[in-house]
Amino acid sequence: MSKAPSTLTEASLSVDENVVVREPDELARRLRESVHYTLGRPDDEWSQVAPDELAGHCYQVCEAYYHGVNSEQQAQLTPQQVSWTVEHFLFEESEVEVSHWFLKHDDGTIIDPTAEQFEGMSTTVPYDDATGRGFVPPSPSKESRKLLDVVQSR
Repeated sequence: MSKAPSTLTEASLSVDENVVVREPDELARRLRESVHYTLGRPDDEWSQVAPDELAGHCYQVCEAYYHGVNSEQQAQLTPQQVSWTVEHFLFEESEVEVSHWFLKHDDGTIIDPTAEQFEGMSTTVPYDDATGRGFVPPSPSKESRKLLDVVQSR
């Protein structure tokens, strides 16, 4: 098992030994709690069908988290993006292409604070197929900055 980054707590929930989801630390918890009421529900098909309030907010939560940690922690994180097709009876066309963002620590640990949006949707995130990406400039985006400002003002 790889060593978890120093920002992770024992309260983290794991999909497996290298995937940390939900609340790796206090910043992630506050971002997760604030995103729905701060940014609302996205209007894409995935977000309208997925049962979790975090659906469609992976980019904003990951980008806000990335910019909210200190520079030493940030230097150890790489934004990752993966796309795959999800089939579900509630989709208008029976399937939809899903794009998902998460962070990968230098030690190989996956930090995915919005992973549970896929629970109940008969799909799992293909983390191994992801590509390291940069956030779209200017970064942080207006939505991620708004989310981070709300969290930091609390």
